[in-house]
Amino acid sequence: MSKSSKLCHKTSCPRSNIFCNLVDKIVKRPSLQFLGQWGYHCYEPRIYRTLAKILRYVDLDGFDILLTDYIAFVEKSGYRFELNFNLEFTEICVNTILYWVFARKGNPDFVELLLKKTKDYVQDRSCNLALIWRTFTPVYCPSPLSGITPLLYVAQTRQSNILKILLQYGILEREKNPINIVLTILLYPSRVRIMVDHELVDIQEDAKTCLVLCSRVLSVISIREIERHS
Repeated sequence: MSKSSKLCHKTSCPRSNIFCNLVDKIVKRPSLQFLGQWGYHCYEPRIYRTLAKILRYVDLDGFDILLTDYIAFVEKSGYRFELNFNLEFTEICVNTILYWVFARKGNPDFVELLLKKTKDYVQDRSCNLALIWRTFTPVYCPSPLSGITPLLYVAQTRQSNILKILLQYGILEREKNPINIVLTILLYPSRVRIMVDHELVDIQEDAKTCLVLCSRVLSVISIREIERHS
């Protein structure tokens, strides 16, 4: 049996699935027959280019299809990977998706759709499908195992319209140290915001809105803690 066959054998993955097709392209490339030997940096560019072509121009319906494909791929694809390749492949895919949704598009509708599609997995931070807890690199680089969470990125960029959606899904409440998010909004340099149509004044106003939103959530948490111990 060839190295690629050992790496990934198919049982019931639909041909139309974006991620199944991507794996097929990777393992069939002659230069990538020994993925375990060469590492993720050999196939990461192909994953990024393929997904970036989709995400650059995708509308909400197309993004819904992409997320559906990813969920099906992780849960029911029928692929069996070597552990390292499985981890690297899914992390690169998630890194790319989050990068385009939060750092490039910054569209609240896309963020809300991502949360709707993955809300059943939010409770388990270790789940590959709990995308909101995964990390990504805001300035894209091919390192799938480093970066920051979407919540922290939104705090750094003071995107109040997106933060509001994250709060509605209880993301701040589930944050291990929610006060760190508030400190980030207050202290992080405002120059990190990459959206050219926003000026510094807009960022300051957004920062105020972010703080108000967080204070409402954190005050509710404090009240719950007091009631719990009374």
